[in-house]
Amino acid sequence: YRSGTALGAVWGSKNLKAVVVRGTKGVKVHDAEKILELNKQMISVLEEKLKDYIEWCKANGREYLPYPKYALGVDAVDEYLVQQEKAFTGHFKGIEWADLEKTRAVPYLKKRMVRQTGCCPLSCIGLMKVPGVGTSVMRCDPFWWPWQLYLTDLDKSFEATRLCSDYGMDNQDIVTPVSWLMQLYEDGIITEDDTDGVPMEWGSGDALIHVIHSVANRKGFGDALADGILNLAKKLGPKAEALLIHRRGIVPNSDEFRNQTG
Repeated sequence: YRSGTALGAVWGSKNLKAVVVRGTKGVKVHDAEKILELNKQMISVLEEKLKDYIEWCKANGREYLPYPKYALGVDAVDEYLVQQEKAFTGHFKGIEWADLEKTRAVPYLKKRMVRQTGCCPLSCIGLMKVPGVGTSVMRCDPFWWPWQLYLTDLDKSFEATRLCSDYGMDNQDIVTPVSWLMQLYEDGIITEDDTDGVPMEWGSGDALIHVIHSVANRKGFGDALADGILNLAKKLGPKAEALLIHRRGIVPNSDEFRNQTG
């Protein structure tokens, strides 16, 4: 997902997709026992915080994943974004959506999560399995994509993030361009002719999948979008560009930034 940042820009300019490194030596540790001791202390602190969060959920009537089976990180941040009114909906339209509760992380994790995985002792990422789609990890952002697209089908969100992984694409940045295209479609600035026959309707998981394929294969409008959302906006005209929220061609991700101070 770092492909949307400066590192990705450098790699992209060189048409570099990946770097594979295979080590032949072990990692020397100065004091293995001390590291294990510190690791246990860290896990203990994390577990106490998790228990505090679960107690908060119980006290406030919120659904949660019972410890020790949890994907906290995904569900906790999901809850935080909603409680702090940082879950913006549509193309930066606001924070209200009647179907928001249908897209919450915990019920979906209970339904689709095979086990926990992650890169630290918290293991906050769920390894998900969806019939007909496959198995993949599902990080935080795909749980929030539906808010921007008014999408109630989380299986489509999973399919999209798995597809991004298969293509080696930045799955944090793909949803905002789709949300923007849906806004343009609603406002009559573009039609399905501009997106190769697929209407960019709110709530359409098929539209999301179509955009990913188009960008990855540089097909149709995806050829321009593959070079950046600002590039496509300029090709679509001033009305399309006026609705694009970006900073130097980089779009915000899936949390509301307008309620932050400082």
